[in-house]
Amino acid sequence: MSRLRRDPPAAVFREAVEFLEAQGFKLTLHRFGPKTRVDLSWPDDRRGVRLPEWRVVEIADEVRRLQREAAPTPPHHR
Repeated sequence: MSRLRRDPPAAVFREAVEFLEAQGFKLTLHRFGPKTRVDLSWPDDRRGVRLPEWRVVEIADEVRRLQREAAPTPPHHR
């Protein structure tokens, strides 16, 4: 089943791109009229993929979530 996705606001997209670049991902932006497509390559130089803006934002959100889950939790005080 295919779902239609809308591209995020420009500020949200820019923040996601900057975050992923800071994590070591390589991004190349391609403008096609009003749309932007992104070639995203992984930090370990695996071959990249071309993605729409909304998918780049989803990936950035998922990387953040995984980082939070991997972070050590502080001991609880009683």
